[in-house]
Amino acid sequence: MTIETRAPVEPPDRTVESCVIDKVELSSQSIRANPTPAFVPHDLYFLLSLPGLVPIAAFVDTRYWPAICRVFARLSPVGRTRRKSVRTGVEKAFAGDDSVDGATVDRICEQLEAQRFELGLQVLRGLLRPNWRPAVRLDGADRLASAVADGRGVILWISRCAFADTIAKIGLASAGYSPVHLSRTNHGFSHSRFGIRWLNPLQRRMEDRYLAERVIVNDAAPSGALRRLQRVLAKKGIVSIAVEPWGTHVADVRILRVRLRIATGAPSLAWKTGARLMPVFVTRESVNGGFRIVVDEPLPIDREHSRRDAQKSATAEYASRLERYLRAAPAEWRDWPRVRALAGRSCARRDRGPSPGRMPHDRDVARP
Repeated sequence: MTIETRAPVEPPDRTVESCVIDKVELSSQSIRANPTPAFVPHDLYFLLSLPGLVPIAAFVDTRYWPAICRVFARLSPVGRTRRKSVRTGVEKAFAGDDSVDGATVDRICEQLEAQRFELGLQVLRGLLRPNWRPAVRLDGADRLASAVADGRGVILWISRCAFADTIAKIGLASAGYSPVHLSRTNHGFSHSRFGIRWLNPLQRRMEDRYLAERVIVNDAAPSGALRRLQRVLAKKGIVSIAVEPWGTHVADVRILRVRLRIATGAPSLAWKTGARLMPVFVTRESVNGGFRIVVDEPLPIDREHSRRDAQKSATAEYASRLERYLRAAPAEWRDWPRVRALAGRSCARRDRGPSPGRMPHDRDVARP
């Protein structure tokens, strides 16, 4: 149902010069509707790729998808601009880190572009074979069950991982958790009017099988969607919200050597309702070709303090956990183009954490 509102390795004992996450800057931003293009080049390339993608999605073993998608990524003329923006973000974030050389950055750019096509294959496989279930391991199932049993409602704050749109929903539903998901009209393959009308419904149709409900927010008048989420949480339900920069109230947080803008709607909703706010990360399992979902420990939300203090503490702690994830799996986070250089950096020596390419243990991601 859709509601639309309107109006296992220990980290090496090394340190590296890096910007400490010791400050969160809260601010407000006006939400203005940018002109939506009628058609973008990616729409055309997606349509031209469909005759090749559909049989692959229907018949080819998923073990071969990454290699096939790397070929599509190299041939994609519209992917060059995306790879350039990814490269800029990665190089800024890991500046001065000798473990992230040019070859590593190239691999990150190529893998992220290939994963865009693999996400499309997952959507098509889900549409063509509704009973398809990829191998997904849910870490933190006990944490999630405990939070649900606590009776205050749960907000799953879904990080912008490469396969969060599909794998997070499939894995949670397979474990018995189908959340009410906050979404936007442009969610899906494209942000053009053509894509929103004809392409994006394909992805939403596949995803909606694993959701209890999709609530589509209107940024110009978000109160209706937020009231719906509050009612769900009041009934001890589960809500999922993506970690995104779009919102009236935002926080700029420090991650590695860059800053990232995060909308503070999820922490604010947790402060108002008393719900548990639990970050979610998704990564690929290198051993069996499946995927891993980490439902992390709840973020600190002290309702005895002000809403602003709660937003600061929650976003600062989230940024700390996200940084650990990025050091472990930099090629599986799709928001590199959105990071910005720090205006004024205060740096200190800090634990480096796992080297890029190595997913941390739960004790590295989740800090009780």
